[in-house]
Amino acid sequence: MTNRIVIIDNVKTGLKATFYNSESLKDNLVSELISCISNYDIRKADDVEYRDDIAKRSNIEIITIPGNRMRAYSSTHGMVAYEMQFSEYCPEINLRTLEEITEENIKYLTKGKEMAISNGHEDVASKIQIGINTLEGALRQYKNQSN
Repeated sequence: MTNRIVIIDNVKTGLKATFYNSESLKDNLVSELISCISNYDIRKADDVEYRDDIAKRSNIEIITIPGNRMRAYSSTHGMVAYEMQFSEYCPEINLRTLEEITEENIKYLTKGKEMAISNGHEDVASKIQIGINTLEGALRQYKNQSN
């Protein structure tokens, strides 16, 4: 599964969180609930038993709305998770602007990677390469969605 933009909307407070990953709507909603419940101690998000307990206590259900779009909804917490297309998320950014921003960021990250390697920090360089790969993948995905 490819990465996608998932919005978690707290309908009680009006606050929103944004995730960019390939996890399910339910998993993203559980992650945000854990983040809120555990005072942003995200380490708890890796505890499978804790995640299952939160999911069960949160009464999460998957619903379908018109247009065959899915939502994960927690009636307990008044939170809903839904996928959003990039063009919906950032309508003011056109493909040309996105290409320019991405290329600029890739150049910046590439220089940072070169500096890390020259200073003997291959571990840092490999993490920077992950960022470069993510940007390149996101741009490819956006181009495919636009066509």
